[in-house]
Amino acid sequence: MSEETKKCKYCKTEIPKDAKVCPNCRKKQSGIGKWIIIAIVIIVIIGAVAGGGDDKDKNPQKVEDQKETSQTDTKETDNSETETETEQTEEKSNIFEVGDVVETNNFRITYVSAGEYKSDNEFLQPKDGYVYWQFEFKFENISDTDQVVSSLMDWECYADNAKVDQTYIGDNNGLDATLSAGRETQGTIYYEVPADAQNVELEYDINYWQSDKIIFVGK
Repeated sequence: MSEETKKCKYCKTEIPKDAKVCPNCRKKQSGIGKWIIIAIVIIVIIGAVAGGGDDKDKNPQKVEDQKETSQTDTKETDNSETETETEQTEEKSNIFEVGDVVETNNFRITYVSAGEYKSDNEFLQPKDGYVYWQFEFKFENISDTDQVVSSLMDWECYADNAKVDQTYIGDNNGLDATLSAGRETQGTIYYEVPADAQNVELEYDINYWQSDKIIFVGK
């Protein structure tokens, strides 16, 4: 008898094994479809949460503009709507200048300075027609886990849209570090660029797998 009958999922009475509707409570016995739908909804929610974890890296946020702080304190803006639109435009931009502070998912990056560097070491001089160009940054780990700052892996410099080579000058770098949560490091990276270059830009790769980059304007 046990092979020919089964218990109703709802009223628990014995019903024919092949019955799709309980003769007693009149409820359908097939519940697989409902659980499939629930499983799909859970998967979609998990995917959305996982995908949203990188939003900050995809859209780095400028949190402060140090070079304009003093100017902002002495000016009064009559058009608040224009000011709000300007702030929103800046937040969406991936281009930053000296004095800007930008937050990614893991770091708060302060763009300290940029400019030509002249070495006192006669053995460390740029080739003819070139100059050394330096970029100084401060990195603060704002995540909850250890983070690596590398001066070699994550940067590319371009002079008038042409890639230029990084230069290593003594032990003055200081930017390479493994930072625990809340720690910071400050250092400089150097490049050899044509002396007559009109534009010098440094790209920082904030997400290797998705090729998300921010640009620091040097000149």
